[in-house]
Amino acid sequence: LQKKGLTVKLAESQKEFDDFYNLLSQTASRQKYYIHPKDYYQKLWDLLNSKDMCQILTVYLNTTPLASWMFFTYEKTLYYPYGGSEDKHKNMFASNLLGWEAIKFGKDKGMDTFDMWGACDDLNDTKDPWWGFTNFKLKFGGTYVEYIDSYDFVLNKEAYKMFNLANNLRWKILKAIR
Repeated sequence: LQKKGLTVKLAESQKEFDDFYNLLSQTASRQKYYIHPKDYYQKLWDLLNSKDMCQILTVYLNTTPLASWMFFTYEKTLYYPYGGSEDKHKNMFASNLLGWEAIKFGKDKGMDTFDMWGACDDLNDTKDPWWGFTNFKLKFGGTYVEYIDSYDFVLNKEAYKMFNLANNLRWKILKAIR
């Protein structure tokens, strides 16, 4: 596909995986959130791509990657948990193009649901920190589906207490050095 000099490509090489991770990293830095180390995504890609359960779509302007999303497929659902974009060419709306291409990709794969992972609870609360990307997702015309929250099932109260203590300390350190 080419539109306004943009090309959408399904990743097939290590370089294309690296393009995805670089855009994810740029977005995390710009939006001030934390992501997993690169080898986490690399392992997902290596293991699940070989089973046709993980794909990456990337929008390029010539050879410059502008936006990239990692998808998982399971049964009849396409899941979009990870993605990123660069800021310099945001007027090209590469993420919008990527969203429509993802929908087409899912349909071509026989998917009947596209789970875009995560939205704010109140769709009218423009002050919610999640409202921006919730609004972006809703523009594709889907239906808001609310799933039950996740919960921890504690088997060892002392170990769980220690884990939470260490995890809280880790987050304080990460926020302090950022």
